[in-house]
Amino acid sequence: MGTIYEFVRKQRDDYRSKKVTVAEGYDFSQYETLRTIDLYHNSQFTSGPKDTLGREKPFYNITKFRVNVATRATDLDTKDVHIQSDRPGRKAYVQSFMLSLKNRNWMKDSHFGKFLNRMGQTRAKYGGVLVKKTVRNGDLELHVVPWRDLVTDQVDIRSGVKIERHYYTPAELKTNTPKGWKNIDDAITAAKKTQTAQAANQVANENDTPGNYVEVWEVHGVLPTCFLRGTSEEYGDDYGSEDEYERQMHVIVLDESNKTQTEGVTLYGGIEDEDPYKYLEWEQVDGRGLGVGVVEDLFEAQVWTNYGVKQKKDILDLAGKIVFQSSDSSIEAKNILTDLEQGQIITTGPNGQVTQVNNVPSSIGGFDKLIEDWNSQAENSTSTYQAMTGATMPSGTPFRLAAQLNREAGSMFVYRRQEAGLFIQEIFRDWVLPYIVKEIKKAKDLTAELQPEELEALSDALAQIEEMRFAKDVLLSPGTAIPTEADRGFVRSAARDAYIQSGARKAFAFPDKFFDDWEGNTDVITTGEQENKEAAMETLFNLFQVLAKFPTALQDPVLKGLFNQIVEKAGSSPITLGTGRASGTEVPTAPAVTGAPTEVAPAAPTV
Repeated sequence: MGTIYEFVRKQRDDYRSKKVTVAEGYDFSQYETLRTIDLYHNSQFTSGPKDTLGREKPFYNITKFRVNVATRATDLDTKDVHIQSDRPGRKAYVQSFMLSLKNRNWMKDSHFGKFLNRMGQTRAKYGGVLVKKTVRNGDLELHVVPWRDLVTDQVDIRSGVKIERHYYTPAELKTNTPKGWKNIDDAITAAKKTQTAQAANQVANENDTPGNYVEVWEVHGVLPTCFLRGTSEEYGDDYGSEDEYERQMHVIVLDESNKTQTEGVTLYGGIEDEDPYKYLEWEQVDGRGLGVGVVEDLFEAQVWTNYGVKQKKDILDLAGKIVFQSSDSSIEAKNILTDLEQGQIITTGPNGQVTQVNNVPSSIGGFDKLIEDWNSQAENSTSTYQAMTGATMPSGTPFRLAAQLNREAGSMFVYRRQEAGLFIQEIFRDWVLPYIVKEIKKAKDLTAELQPEELEALSDALAQIEEMRFAKDVLLSPGTAIPTEADRGFVRSAARDAYIQSGARKAFAFPDKFFDDWEGNTDVITTGEQENKEAAMETLFNLFQVLAKFPTALQDPVLKGLFNQIVEKAGSSPITLGTGRASGTEVPTAPAVTGAPTEVAPAAPTV
C-alpha cells in the first residue's frame, strides 16, 4: 500500500489516464468527460481551433444557453428554506420560529443565496455537485468544490475517497494556514524541488504548479491506518497497519523530483469524525459516479451541429470566390483583378470565350436541415423546448396551448428541483440546524432583529413559557402554596412587558435544555413553496373567512391545534399570528383554592 504520498500520486494519475466500464462497449473517463464539458461550454474544440488545412473552425454553441435554462428552472432561493414545527404546541412553535430567525441571520452572513446559485449551475452543467462543509473560526461555511480541482472514485463519488487540490503562495502558507498545520517550510522546499525537476525535464502538463504557487492536496476518506504513521506524536512510526481502516484527513505536498519514488511533506494528518462532503447528481447512471448533465447530453448534438456549420462555412467560402474560364490558351491574363485594367479589350481565338464558373452551392439546404434536426434532438434530450427558453411561439399558437406546453416542458425540471430541495433539506438537518442550535446554546441567548408584530407575538409566547416555569417551580417546592391564576398572570404580564420594552433588536434567553429536543419538534421544508404559493394563499384566505364568521373557534383546544398546523403548512408561523399557544395543554392548572391569595414572589424574566 505504501505511503499517503504514493497513494495520492497513483489516484491522481489513474484518474486522468484510466477508464471504468459502465456496460459492455461503454467505457467512461470522468476526467475526459469533465474536460470536454468545460471545452464545449466555453466554445472550444477538443481537437483544436483549426482544421487539417489550417482554417479556423466555427463553434456553434448549443450547450451554454441550455445550461442557463436548466439552472433557472431548478433554482432554489433562500426564501424557499422554511423551518417549521413537526408537532403542535407552544414550545415547538417557539423553537421553529427562533430557529428561523437565527437561520435568517446565518444565511445572510454566509451568503447562502450565492451558494445555492453556484450549486444549481454546477449540478446542471457537469451532471453533479459536490458540497463541502468547513468550520472556520467557529463559523459554518458551505462550498461548492470545483470539479477541475477534484480527484474522486469514478464509480462511487459519494462514498469513495475524495482528493482536493489547492494552490497557496508561500506567504499564504506561512501566515494564513489553518490551526494545526505544520512543516510549512519543508512543504515549500518540496514544491520548489518538484518545479525545478519539471522545468529541467521540460514537463508541460497539468501537474505543473503555476508560477510560485505551492500545490497542496487535501485527502478525505476511509484509508489504511498505516497512512497516519509519523503525522504527529500521537501516530508514531509504527502506528497502524495496511489491514486496518479508519476515516482520515490528510493535507500534503508531493515531492516529485525523483521519478522512481514519490515522497512528500505532511501538513496535517489525523482521524476524522465524519465525511465533510455531500454529493448530488443530475441524472444518476448505474456504473459511474458522475451523473449525466445538460452538456454531456448534448455531446453528440454539439459535434454534428458543428459539422453542419463547418460544411456550410466551407461551401460559402467556395461560393464567395469568382472564377473565370476560357478555352483560348493565347489569353495572357491569369487574374482579372491584377492582370486587366478597367475597360481593357481581350482578344480571343475563333472558338475562345471567357465565362464565369458557376460555383453557386446547391447542397447548403441539406446542411441547414441537418442542423435543425440536431437542434430538435438537443431539445428532446434536455427538455429545453421553445416554451422553456422564452422564444416566441409560432404565430397563431393559442394562449392556453402555450401555457400547457410550458408546464409540460418544465415538468422534468420540477423533478430535478425537488431533488435539489431534498438535498438542501439533508444539509440543513445534518449540518446547519445542529450548528445553529449549538450557537444558541453557546451564547445562552439569541439576538435577532424583529418586526413589531414579531416582537409582540414572540414576547407573548416567551412570557407564557416564563409563566409555565414559574408554576412548575412553585408546585415542586415543598411547603409552598399552589400558585393562583392571578399569580401566574402577574408573572406572564411582567415578563411580556420586559421583553417588549427591551426593543426590537434584543437577546432572548431561553431556559436550560430548551432546544435539546429540537430534532423531534422541528423540520426543514425546501420543496414546493414556490409552486404552491397560490394554494398557500388560498388556504390562508379561507381560514380568514372561517375565523371572521366564527371568531370563537380558536377557543376550542382541538380546533386551535388544527388551525396552527394548517397555518404552518401554508408557510406562516402561529407565533406571528398570535395563536402559538395550545390552550389548556401545557401550563399546569391548579385546582380551585379558597382563602387568601398566595403570597409568592414571581420569578423575574431573563432578558
